[in-house]
Order: sequence, then C-alpha cells, then structure tokens
Amino acid sequence: MIASETRFDCTTQFRTQPWATSPYRASPLPNDALAAITPDLTRINASRVPGARPTPKIWSADPSATVVTTDFFGFDDSTDHFKLQELGQVCDMGDAMVGQAMQDCPGIAWYSVRNASDPQIPNPSDNIEAARHQAAQIYAEWGAFTTAASVIACWALIDSALN
Repeated sequence: MIASETRFDCTTQFRTQPWATSPYRASPLPNDALAAITPDLTRINASRVPGARPTPKIWSADPSATVVTTDFFGFDDSTDHFKLQELGQVCDMGDAMVGQAMQDCPGIAWYSVRNASDPQIPNPSDNIEAARHQAAQIYAEWGAFTTAASVIACWALIDSALN
C-alpha cells in the first residue's frame, strides 16, 4: 500500500504524548509511479507466498488509505483485540514517525509504503497470545517476499520523482 496518510495510535508507552493519535498527510503520488510497478516485477515474489494473489495489488487510489503506527507490536485479528480495524488499512511501528518528522521539512515529498506482511489473524478462541505467535511466524517466514513489492514501489516513487 502507498498510503495517503499515516497516523499514530499510541496506547502504551506514548499514550500521553500530544501526538499520540495525530495524523499526517503524505505527498501526492507522482503521475507515473504506479505504472512503473509492473506485474512482471512483483509476480515473482508473490508466487513464493502460499495463498497470495498471483500479482500483488498496490492500494493507492483511496485518499483515506491510512497506515496506523502503534507503540507496541499491534496487528489485526478477527476479534479486533487491538481496536485497529476502523483506524486504517495496515499497521506498523514507524510510518507516522516519518510523517511527524517531515512536518519540519516543508516542500520535501515523502511517502508511506507498507507491505502486507501481516494478514488479519483468525482468532476464534480469543487467544491473543496464540494469534501473536502466528502473526510473528507469518512475518518471519514470508516477510521478505512481501517486502519485495514495497521495495519495488519505493524504487518507482524515487524514479518518478527524479524524472
């Protein structure tokens, strides 16, 4: 996903900070960036992830596409344990920090690119520790392959900005 916005959802160590729930708008996408992310570039790594789409989908058109930054290892599960489902499309532990830092750099484009390395974890028994273990296992096993599409997206954004 190439997000339009990042936002904090700090509920632990940074919950009292003034920016604990602050959003930050990313720069508009360069016109030709998405066209440079071709199926030929992304398909090879996607084929290595069981159950993945044959060609990864790049979400970017939605102006409300948001990456949520938590101050703990948060992930989405079927019980919505961490209350992330209404906050954004993906969760991480750093993109909003970049957005916050870039507020001091007007005129410099910045983007939030996030891979889908952690799917929603089924949690029918409401056992968050088992779900946490499964999320960590998925990331450890398949994270490199899902990150490849993010690397390609970053390259496309840089190339578009330079041309």
